[in-house]
Amino acid sequence: MSRDSRLVSVIIPTYDRPEHLKQALDSVLSQEYEPIEVVVVDDCPSHPVKETVRSYSSDQIQYIQHSKNKGVCAARNTGIQNASGKYVSFLDDDDRWSSEKVEKQVQLLETTDDAGVVYTGARRIDESGNTISVSIPEYSGAIAKEMLLNDFVPFSTILTYSNVIKKSGKLDENLTNWEDWEWCIRLAEQTEFEVIEEALVITDRGSHNQRSDNFEQKRDVGYGRFVKAVQPIAAQYGTLFKRKWKGHTNFHLGYAALSNGYYSDARKLFYRAIQHWPFVGKFYMYFFIALTGKRGYLATRSLKRWMVDKIN
Repeated sequence: MSRDSRLVSVIIPTYDRPEHLKQALDSVLSQEYEPIEVVVVDDCPSHPVKETVRSYSSDQIQYIQHSKNKGVCAARNTGIQNASGKYVSFLDDDDRWSSEKVEKQVQLLETTDDAGVVYTGARRIDESGNTISVSIPEYSGAIAKEMLLNDFVPFSTILTYSNVIKKSGKLDENLTNWEDWEWCIRLAEQTEFEVIEEALVITDRGSHNQRSDNFEQKRDVGYGRFVKAVQPIAAQYGTLFKRKWKGHTNFHLGYAALSNGYYSDARKLFYRAIQHWPFVGKFYMYFFIALTGKRGYLATRSLKRWMVDKIN
């Protein structure tokens, strides 16, 4: 495909989920914006999606298959290496976009001088298509400090310039958890973010396999690697902010423990969060939820979903 000053490269990493990939591809090819190229990176699956991609008969789609499984960061990096667009966007194979997403993002980037990234809100659904939650962006501008404290940018909502990626570097393939968050922190160190306050992405969190489900791996390996990678950035903002950052990272690991039924771990981690930074109300709230164990957590989750249904 010839280079175009308005070309958007969409990178889709995939692994053994052809039924989800088709929905993702459909949502990209139905975008109101053009021109778009799609780079599908198949991470050495047991069931390659090559035939699924071929069924589209579209010269917009480039298919690349890894010879061995390397993980989602490596797949995204392969996509970045093979992208030729001025703009780059990412879509997980189990997510999909509203038809106006790319057009609205490019228009905003082209009319905003300081921003190098535009992200949107997202709607999270379960295996039945029911809405679990809706997240609408809150932060814009120079948001590096906010990004260090909270992982609030779903990867499938990002659109950025290819030259911003060159400055911030590719994804860290040594990270096994929170690799999206770590990369967004580096992006925020390089450029300002702009937001579209609409849920233009649907993230499917149904019954199919999720990489984030393995809490023990996250606790024993992933968390330490993430902290090692990010701590030097947090330290730049001073000792007080570093304590605040430690409180929030312990909270996020505690939330993962709670979500996966590790209630003892959750209590310890929420308590550590409070020790590091005792000024955040939700740290105490989730600590008390963890104290109630499975029954309390499930009751709280049911109440939260009921409230989402009522709002929507």
